[in-house]
Amino acid sequence: MKTKIVKRTKGKVLATGYKIFTSNWGNKQNDYIYGTDEDIVGTIHKVDGDIEQCRWGLHFCPNPLNCYSYYEPCQWNKFAKVEAYDQLIDNGDKYVTNMLKIVEIYTFDEFIEEIKKYTKENYGSGISGGYGISGGYGIRNGYGISGGSGISDGYGIRNGSGIRNGYGISDGSGISGGSGISDGYGIRNGSGISGGSGINNSWGLTNCEGCSRCILCYDYTGKLAIFNKEVTEERYNKVLNELYYRADWYPKFNNAYDLKGDKEWEETDVTRIESVSLKDAWSTIPQELDKYIRNLEEFDEEIYNKIRGIE
Repeated sequence: MKTKIVKRTKGKVLATGYKIFTSNWGNKQNDYIYGTDEDIVGTIHKVDGDIEQCRWGLHFCPNPLNCYSYYEPCQWNKFAKVEAYDQLIDNGDKYVTNMLKIVEIYTFDEFIEEIKKYTKENYGSGISGGYGISGGYGIRNGYGISGGSGISDGYGIRNGSGIRNGYGISDGSGISGGSGISDGYGIRNGSGISGGSGINNSWGLTNCEGCSRCILCYDYTGKLAIFNKEVTEERYNKVLNELYYRADWYPKFNNAYDLKGDKEWEETDVTRIESVSLKDAWSTIPQELDKYIRNLEEFDEEIYNKIRGIE
């Protein structure tokens, strides 16, 4: 069975909703690419054969928050509003169709705002101050019911603590496979990386692609480099170890971990995740660490300023 692009929809709109894609507009299996940033809006996609919930078909959610049950709230994912045509299976928090049209795309921040808008329109001001609540979902127009504890099986609940089995909150902080990563994909064991792809074992990169074992590089592709200068593996290891030894710090490009604190992710209100600018993320660097970086023999002030978003 296959998925393909078609030129026309079939019949009327059966449902609208939201869908998250991987960074290259693919699915988790990476066996179908929906398009590119330039041409994705307005495309129509159809699967052949019989659709079946969670097994075959084009899946999406009526509530954008529920998308986080299936994809982590990572800034490098793609986000869209969609319409379903022809056939539809409704499973409450998730739909599946055989024909899907992508009608609007969002940035990470815009998708968070869409979640807030949807929650406000459908659930009023949420649930506050209650505890021991179980099985409450689809609650509307409730006031002063946020900050509750011991809430179980809650749906569309915001600002609560001790939430268990709440739809749309799934082990995510906007960060996956690394630390302090913004707008990146294919990243493994990286720290403080912004606007990168295909990065492995690196620290403090901005706008880099295809980097391995690089430190404090800008708009760079390659391996074993510091401030865009090639170095030996021995030098790379020495500097990286010093960076981690001198401070348990890296630039954080959203406030996810601040919101989480000592709580579990399922207790965290992911609708409050917001991006942080390069300048703000780097503004908290410890003085000792900044001094060490500036004293590196590879140091380049122009590159350092670009990495930190300083003109």
